[in-house]
Amino acid sequence: MRLTLITTGWTAAIDAGVAGASDEHLPYVHITLPEGTDESGFPYSGEAVQGIGDLMREILAEQEPLPSNIRFGTHIESVRAILAFAEGAEQLYIARLDSDDLYHKTFVQQLYDIQPQPQTIALINQNGYLWDSVNNEMAPAFHRSPQFYVYLYKTAEYATGYRVKLPGRGTHGNVIDLPHELLAPRNYVNIVHSNNTSIKKVPAKDRLSPEEMAQVLRDFMI
Repeated sequence: MRLTLITTGWTAAIDAGVAGASDEHLPYVHITLPEGTDESGFPYSGEAVQGIGDLMREILAEQEPLPSNIRFGTHIESVRAILAFAEGAEQLYIARLDSDDLYHKTFVQQLYDIQPQPQTIALINQNGYLWDSVNNEMAPAFHRSPQFYVYLYKTAEYATGYRVKLPGRGTHGNVIDLPHELLAPRNYVNIVHSNNTSIKKVPAKDRLSPEEMAQVLRDFMI
């Protein structure tokens, strides 16, 4: 099985040592490298591919070289990278993650371990944490149908252009309407910061202590 992790800011496709990825969404890039390094003992490398224009090329040219498992390209190059990466694999998992959020360091292994039913189209992470990184506040979070989910594809169908079509309004809230299974662990950290387009508030109830927050962030490779 090959796993492709897609984020709205940068993307990584993951297999045991082989990768490719794509991004179809936003015209900006915000890279946080902990997700691209293996601190959990799981043997993988991630390769990021992002739609890129002249401005982004200028920005990248001024930075220190990125690790070799991260690269940028156009949307067409991204699609080609996914298909090349998935060649020979029967299944392709595409997990959504905003570039400023986090998945638990065991998340990739969880995807390898799960045995979904044949009719399942999506895996949903309902449980996680909300972290205000400006005010340094964190609390457990639950969302019935959040932005943290995984689409399950047959590689051959993906290669012919098939993509999951969400019902209803076609938003993250409609993923729950697909044939799905739930992943029980607290798998995500939804990060609130000054550049968020929508500002969420960490509820006062069940807020974590500084020590508890530090442990959570260690579990998410921060």
